[in-house]
Formats: sequence, C-alpha cells, structure tokens
Amino acid sequence: MVETRWSWVRQLYWGIVLFIIFFAANMFFFDETLLFKTLLNLFIALLSL
Repeated sequence: MVETRWSWVRQLYWGIVLFIIFFAANMFFFDETLLFKTLLNLFIALLSL
C-alpha cells in the first residue's frame, strides 16, 4: 500500500478537477492545431503527475 499525505477523498476530488479541466480544454480548443492540443494535454499530464 502506498502512503500519501493526502486522503483518498482529496485525491479523488483533485482527480475529478483535473479531468474536468482536461475535458473542458479539449472542448474549448477543438479547432486548434494538433501541436497545440498535444502540448496542452502534455502540460495537463505533467501537472497531474
């Protein structure tokens, strides 16, 4: 079992928040270039890491 400083409720909350940001960004920037969307998704992935 992995020990963390955050409770599972806080981890779930931030996971949902990051998913909503990811989903909203992809819906908002639907007509941008593939490079921009790839870099945006990379930024969100690194933020979640």
